[in-house]
Parts: sequence; structure tokens; C-alpha cells
Amino acid sequence: FPLLKPMKDEELFIASLSNPSLFTDIVRRYQTPFLHKTTRMTGSPDEAADIVQDTFVKIYIQGRRFTPQGNDSFRAWAHTILIRTCLSYLRKVKRERLNTIHIDNEMSEHLADNTAFSFDRHAAKDFVLSHLSRVPEAAQKILSLHFLQGLTTQEIAAAEGLSEGAVRTRLSRAKKEFKYELSND
Repeated sequence: FPLLKPMKDEELFIASLSNPSLFTDIVRRYQTPFLHKTTRMTGSPDEAADIVQDTFVKIYIQGRRFTPQGNDSFRAWAHTILIRTCLSYLRKVKRERLNTIHIDNEMSEHLADNTAFSFDRHAAKDFVLSHLSRVPEAAQKILSLHFLQGLTTQEIAAAEGLSEGAVRTRLSRAKKEFKYELSND
């Protein structure tokens, strides 16, 4: 029996457009490298799995647009779709992070004691921002980076050129100033 030569990715993908069961071979070939790449980009294996699944759906749906242009043209095209899907996800996460106020337990307890804090999220954000504007500029900056932008102490240290210990110290002082401002309202 002559050995069957495995199909190139381009050939397999084009054949899968008329025979969808062949697309599972494309998934088998690309799933692991896609998961590795996406996990590196997002830092989350769970999110990476969802992104990779979305990518395969997009690849199949957009399949008629694929035009073979030599060896590895499918690979490049598929990776482009993966990267774009991943970047869209990261932009979405960033938008959500900017619209979310991260308040630690200590601050939330203090805010819960304040009767003025019993309203919806948008009002809560306005409330926090108005009080944040009343603390010294250095405290404002570090609290904004940490709570409003959702940066970790490590990310703040890198962005501000400080040690993580210095960031933790400044954050602790800033929280005290913020709490003091809230208690004087």
C-alpha cells in the first residue's frame, strides 16, 4: 500500500469548507500552539480557551475569504485572526477595568459606614472621584492608578520607577488620607 501524504494546512482547510468534518484536523493542528500564544498574551488559561474557540469559529466563518498564497499562508492568516481576536478581548477587558472601581475590604467597610454611599454604581464612582479630588495630588495619583485603573503594585512600581515597597507605603498613606477626607464629609 502506498503511504498517503498528509495534506498541507492550506489544502486541508480548503477541503474542510466543503467537508466540515475535516475542520477538526485543523483544530487538532492549531489548538495547542494557539492556546500557548493566547495564554501568554492574556495570562489566563480559561480566557485563552474561550478566545481560541472564538478564533476557530471566525476562521471557519471567514473561510471563503482565504486565498492561498504559498506555503504557510493559512498559518499566517489563522494567526492573524487569533491575534486580532485576542487584542479585541484585551481591549474589552481594559475598558471594563477602567469602568470598575476596585475597592479593598478596608475601604469598603469605611464606605459602608458612610450613609451617603448607599446608591448605584455610577453615583458611587462619582462619589469616590469627588472625594479623591480633595486629597493631595500624590495620593490622588497612586489611588487612581491602583483603584480606578486596576494596576497592581508591581505595575505601578514599573510605571512610576519606584520599588514595590515604596508603592505599598504610598498606597497605605494615600488610603489613610482618602479615609480622612471621607470622614470629614
